[in-house]
Amino acid sequence: MSEWRYRLLAPYAFYCPELKGLTPRTVAHKWYMIQPEGWLTVRSKYAWDGASVVWDGGRLDVIPHGFRVAFEPGDGIRTTTRGTCWHDCCYGNIEQMSDDLNIGTVRMRSIADKEFYRIIKADGFSMPFIYWLGVRVFGSVYHAINKTTSSHGLDLSHALGRCRTMPLVRIRR
Repeated sequence: MSEWRYRLLAPYAFYCPELKGLTPRTVAHKWYMIQPEGWLTVRSKYAWDGASVVWDGGRLDVIPHGFRVAFEPGDGIRTTTRGTCWHDCCYGNIEQMSDDLNIGTVRMRSIADKEFYRIIKADGFSMPFIYWLGVRVFGSVYHAINKTTSSHGLDLSHALGRCRTMPLVRIRR
């Protein structure tokens, strides 16, 4: 079992106006739930790796394997943690979410990327546009490779940087 940088110990709800009205009923899956009012709840125990490189406040933080990243929402740290939780959940389940909402994966990617930008900007991250641009460009590459390899029974998730040997840490709402 792979370990990740972050793990939710309780569900975490995100409000996304672009999800509002896309489903007439609540849809629930192993790692998420989407409500008609525009709420996406990432379920307890969901784990993700977050941003690999974080540039903020004039310093470059590259988080090496084996180091714990401590994060508590509202602790004053300018971070991408909440945004990457949202984004990784959406991208990791993009085919299913697109089916649930009866929208294409291109639109779902757009919603995921826009909301990622909004979240990290609201959290005070200093370079939200640069990170949004990164997920737009590299997210499409990741999605194309992941879709191609999964349809052929190949698992390249480790090569794509999705598997991390990192301790799990607590994220609270």
